[in-house]
Amino acid sequence: MAEISTKELYRYRSHRTLQELHDYKKLRVRIRTEGVRTPVELHTDGRFVFMAEGHKRVMIAIELGIKTLPVTVTEREFSRSRRMKYRIGPELAELLKEKTAATVGSDDGDNL
Repeated sequence: MAEISTKELYRYRSHRTLQELHDYKKLRVRIRTEGVRTPVELHTDGRFVFMAEGHKRVMIAIELGIKTLPVTVTEREFSRSRRMKYRIGPELAELLKEKTAATVGSDDGDNL
C-alpha cells in the first residue's frame, strides 16, 4: 500500500453530490477522530485511472486538511464504456513506475 496526495485523488472523484449521502456526517466524525483506515481503491490500465472506492473519504480528507491518503492500485483493462476514466496524475505515474521497477528487479532469472 502507498500514499497519494488528496490533491491528486480529488481529480479522480465522482461528480455526485456526496454531501447528500446519509452516512457522510458519521464518516466525517470517524475520520476526524480515527483517521482514514481503509485505503482508497484505484484501478488503472497504465494510461487512465478511475476511483473504484473512496470518493467520500477523499472529499472528507480534503475538508479536514488531510494531505495524503493510503491507496491500493489495481492494474486492469478498462471497457470502452467506463465513464469515470481520468488520465493518470504525476504521483500515481511515479508509483506505477516504482512498482514496475520493483517487479523487474525482483526477477531472479528462474523463469527462463
